[in-house]
Amino acid sequence: MHAERLHDPDVWRRVRGTVAASRMPWTVFVEPLDARIRGIDLRPKLDWLAEHGHEVALHVHHRPLHGPAGQTTGYEKRMTRDPVLVHRCMDEATEYLIAAGHAPTGFVSGTWLLLESVFRWLAVNGIRYDCKMRTYPHSECRVSDASDALDALDEPEDAIGPPTATRAPGIMQLCGVLEVPTTASLREQTRAELPVRSRQARREDYDLFYLHDYDLLDARKRLAVRLIGRRRGEHAMTVRALIESLLGTER
Repeated sequence: MHAERLHDPDVWRRVRGTVAASRMPWTVFVEPLDARIRGIDLRPKLDWLAEHGHEVALHVHHRPLHGPAGQTTGYEKRMTRDPVLVHRCMDEATEYLIAAGHAPTGFVSGTWLLLESVFRWLAVNGIRYDCKMRTYPHSECRVSDASDALDALDEPEDAIGPPTATRAPGIMQLCGVLEVPTTASLREQTRAELPVRSRQARREDYDLFYLHDYDLLDARKRLAVRLIGRRRGEHAMTVRALIESLLGTER
C-alpha cells in the first residue's frame, strides 16, 4: 500500500478496517509529507499498523520543497530529479518515520521515478530493498537515468534464485539494494484471482500488487482487497518477510 493520506480521518478509517478484514500482513509505504506540513503526528497510526503485524516502509515523492531544510512549509506539485532536492525529500521523510519509532527498511518512490542517485542514497542509509520497478504492462513510463541505473545492475548470478527466462526481471541487486519489482496493480491482481483466469503465465516467484490508501474510499476496491484476502490471506507476507524467506533459502 502506498500511503499518502493516513492523516485524513476518512482514509485512515478505511485503511484500518480494510487491512484488518483482509487478514493479510501488509507492507505500508508511508509518504509523510502532507502530515508533516500540517503538523499531524502519524505515530499512533504507525504504531497500530506495526502492532497488528504490518510493515511500515518509506514512500517519497521527489518534489521541490518550500521552507528551510527540516522545516518544510509546502511544496511544488511537480517531480524533480535534482539530487540535492531529491536527497532532502528522502532525508526529511526518513527522519520523520524514525522519530515516530519506525525506521524503514523498504522503499518505493512516488511516480515510480527510477534514479541512480536514489539507489545510492538507499544503500548509504540502510534501506534494504526497493519496489519501484514494475513487471506488468502499464500506460505511463516514469523512468529517468535508465541507462545509468541499468549499468549499475549486478551480474545476473547475483539475483535471488537461479535466473531463468520466466523471471522478468525477478529480484536482483541494484546499487547494493535489493530490487523487488511490483508485479500488479490492484485491478490486475483481482482479475488474476478470478477462477476463470489461468495463473500459468506468471513470470515471478511471488505476487506483489499495490494500491493507494485513498483507493479504499471506493467500495469496489475494498471488495477487491477482500477477494484477494480470502484467496491469499493464509500465504500472504510483508515484503520484508518475503526477501528474508528467499535469502534464507539461499543460505
